Amino acid sequence: SLLLCTDLAVTPSCSRSWSAFGGSCSARHSGRPRIVRQSSSGTDALTPAEAHLVSWGLPEEQMSKLRSRSRRQKLTGDVDSRIKPTLKWLSELGLPDVDIQKVVTSYPSIFSRSWDSCLNPHVQWLSDLGMDNSQVAQTIVRYPKLFSCSLDNKCRPVVQYLRDLGFTDSQIVRVLERMPVLLGLSLKRLVDRMTILKTQGP
Repeated sequence: SLLLCTDLAVTPSCSRSWSAFGGSCSARHSGRPRIVRQSSSGTDALTPAEAHLVSWGLPEEQMSKLRSRSRRQKLTGDVDSRIKPTLKWLSELGLPDVDIQKVVTSYPSIFSRSWDSCLNPHVQWLSDLGMDNSQVAQTIVRYPKLFSCSLDNKCRPVVQYLRDLGFTDSQIVRVLERMPVLLGLSLKRLVDRMTILKTQGP
């Protein structure tokens, strides 16, 4: 929201009354109005990228979470070349706006990922594995950090390990749809969690 504030000159006679409401009378001001943005993400001015997300429909409280997950760094990026196309790309994958909000809030780095070398190849890999469009979309919503996982160094070795254990591709799809975070594990950590996986196995 926007708050219109008028800086008025304050005389000593009113200082005690004004202070009772939390005001400060330590200095005289020009009387010119100023506009301050008050939001759950703070009074800092929004970057163009953040402002576009808010106007697109991202609640301001979600913007606070987004900044927190970005280590309190403001979201930057060109609105026309990065922000808008990424939102459109997620929508075309079948994600409704509420799920897109979840993705960009929990993984704001998605706006800096390359479509050619990261986003599209990961989606194609999930599809080649046997996931349909809705399964791909739900996997992204549940684990958007998938896009930070190397296909060659993490994703494919995890799938091959499950195949070596006797999992069929259809079983692997069901496991990854429920627990896509497995794709972010090293093989050592995956082995440590095999007790859970065996309940999904053949």
